[in-house]
Amino acid sequence: MKNILIVTALMAGAVLGGCSKSYPSLYEVKGETFQSNQERTIAAAEDAILDALRFRRWSVDEKKPGEIIASLYKVDKETQEQTYGAIIKVSYTENSYSIEYVDSKRMRYNPEEGTIHNTYNRWINNLRADLGLAGY
Repeated sequence: MKNILIVTALMAGAVLGGCSKSYPSLYEVKGETFQSNQERTIAAAEDAILDALRFRRWSVDEKKPGEIIASLYKVDKETQEQTYGAIIKVSYTENSYSIEYVDSKRMRYNPEEGTIHNTYNRWINNLRADLGLAGY
């Protein structure tokens, strides 16, 4: 009986020790419809997106009609260096929007597997939720 427990413990240790941390699939928002009963305009859509980005502390890097490039980087308080972050592209019309991954720093993005650190996905989901509540 003691040998069975030892073998079981060794097998469990080998299985658990051999597991590497897996990351979730990259979350992108594609063709999400704005929820609103009001008359929609491209300017109102842009304003709603900019408000959501600012609320979540994203920096707007580029802005042109129908597209916004934004970045969010966390900064080390002592060194003032960017520790990790991401760049996204928000494409929009008066009726819908998409949020796409552009680049990241230390977010463990794996293009072959299409995975990224869950923090990125949380950031994107928060933006999607904020835009759903905007009701522009």
